[in-house]
Amino acid sequence: MFYKFTFENNKIINVEIPEDGSNYKKSIKKMCPDSKMINKVLNYNSKLSLTKQVNQYYNR
Repeated sequence: MFYKFTFENNKIINVEIPEDGSNYKKSIKKMCPDSKMINKVLNYNSKLSLTKQVNQYYNR
């Protein structure tokens, strides 16, 4: 989940989360300061996978 934190004097003063559904991409673009970050967020591919563990659990 993507979050945007705004700090002031080392304290969090605001937390934003993206909208869902068809507004997700548009809200990410509003939250990110530059196009590199937008691309990283919208094209994120997790390297973590629990597929093997889930299959082992259900195939006992």
